[in-house]
Amino acid sequence: MVNSLQLAQMSQIIQHHGISPLDVLIFKDLHYPLIRHYALFAGFNSSGYPLIVANYSKSVGILPPEELQNFSARLELDRVRKFEGSQEDKEHAFERVNKAFNKKPYDLMFNNCEHFANYVQYGNAYSQQTQVAAGGAAAVGLATTLSAKEPLAKALGVALLLAAAGSFALELSKQNTF
Repeated sequence: MVNSLQLAQMSQIIQHHGISPLDVLIFKDLHYPLIRHYALFAGFNSSGYPLIVANYSKSVGILPPEELQNFSARLELDRVRKFEGSQEDKEHAFERVNKAFNKKPYDLMFNNCEHFANYVQYGNAYSQQTQVAAGGAAAVGLATTLSAKEPLAKALGVALLLAAAGSFALELSKQNTF
């Protein structure tokens, strides 16, 4: 359970960074520093508890206090991406938040926390992190295919290339919504 001291600390962080509803919180994973986790600040509930919405582990939802405590134990706020837009844009973004709740199951490559954050702020569900990972897989696949002498190693290289190409194709062809 989140105690009053932790609640005060969260509120201070929100105030210190000037975080407003629909701003995206980008966290650095302390165990895997190259990975970023994305969440959305949606305001405060009637008890003053910050409402953090994320596509985290199962599907889009509000992080409960216990999960938020676990989240903050292994993540560090890296930066805040402010929501930019008119009042009408804000209304459409909140509609996208509501539309995404519990709709699609979480998927690391095709429906992760970055997809959700970009969908809410920009109306387009994409993840730069997964595109970079697919590009890395393509590079390794190409290098393996070109340099391998053994047929099995060449086949693994081709498989990596095909998987990366498939990932790019799915990302480009899918409807970028929830």
